[in-house]
Amino acid sequence: MPGGWHAGVEIVFEIGKAFKLPEVAETLGISLRQVQGHVTDGTLVAVNVGRGIVRRDLRVMEEAIEDFARSRKVAPRGIPPRLSARAPRRIAVRNRNGGI
Repeated sequence: MPGGWHAGVEIVFEIGKAFKLPEVAETLGISLRQVQGHVTDGTLVAVNVGRGIVRRDLRVMEEAIEDFARSRKVAPRGIPPRLSARAPRRIAVRNRNGGI
């Protein structure tokens, strides 16, 4: 097939709401700088709708925010069982003369 398309193949894009970075920060309750850091390290996926690298204009899709929040879930706080069951440790301290 010309251009690599196959008969009967349909590509569907479902584009949800796109948020500007300050809107993402407000939604997640974090600072704009934190959002920028998450985008930079790849933990939050953003789309560049600007004109290339020099004139970037980033948007975060609603689904990306949901994925980010889902991936960042933490277990309820408390003492992990392996730490609470551990016996107290003894530490030996040597004096100047080499004795304990």
